[in-house]
Amino acid sequence: MPSETSPVKALNTQLTMSEKVLSTDELLLQVQGYKGELPRQFSAFVMLSLAFSITNSWIGYSAVFITPLFWCGGGPTVIFGLLVAVVAYSLINAGLAELASAYPSKGGQYHFAYMVSSEKYRPVVSFVIGWLSVIAWSYYSLCRHILRYAQIIGSLATFSNPNYTADQWQVYLLYVLVKILATSIVCFLPKAIPKSEIDFFICNITAFFVLFITCLAVSRGKRSFGMVFTDYVNLTEWSNGTAFMIGVGSCMYTFAA
Repeated sequence: MPSETSPVKALNTQLTMSEKVLSTDELLLQVQGYKGELPRQFSAFVMLSLAFSITNSWIGYSAVFITPLFWCGGGPTVIFGLLVAVVAYSLINAGLAELASAYPSKGGQYHFAYMVSSEKYRPVVSFVIGWLSVIAWSYYSLCRHILRYAQIIGSLATFSNPNYTADQWQVYLLYVLVKILATSIVCFLPKAIPKSEIDFFICNITAFFVLFITCLAVSRGKRSFGMVFTDYVNLTEWSNGTAFMIGVGSCMYTFAA
């Protein structure tokens, strides 16, 4: 009596021509009409490390939480606004994950928009979404690399030499240098990326706990429970609800990868 085998296993058995066995991911792509072009060298943990490094939430929040802290609600917005941002981005990412699983494509949002739109408006919708994505990523990359890296390097130089002040053109050149280094690694050392992402993830987590514990340990003044969780501060001249939502907007930058 013939043994029963799964479709993926049967396909895997048939696709052994030229001494090449395709992985399960490649088979699933072929079933959906796609062909894998790049080697699959990222494990689940490497993908987690990459996602954490791209988002870098704790560093992003440390750069923007001043707005909700001093103007848009104070401590309550800093704490609960971040929770609202977590829920909001969880819903957004759940929808994107569903679309990505149905239409696995490097095009991302513009491809999703094309597939779920009517045939009449597909070209227009995908064109607009595609260019909005390009513009958004360009501005985000500019903001990310200048604020996080170029200015940090300039600050380190100032820390070493208090008389030094970085000019705008020097900060821009540092930004260009960071972009060149990142592009060179991706182009010429792709096999080193998985291990590097794990190393960056470990360093990132370690730095978070070191800074968090150090700041709590050496701080001289401790605030009351009420000031952190209940005392609402609104200096925006908007209503409390509007001020809270403005603060939530700053909190959402934390996860805007």
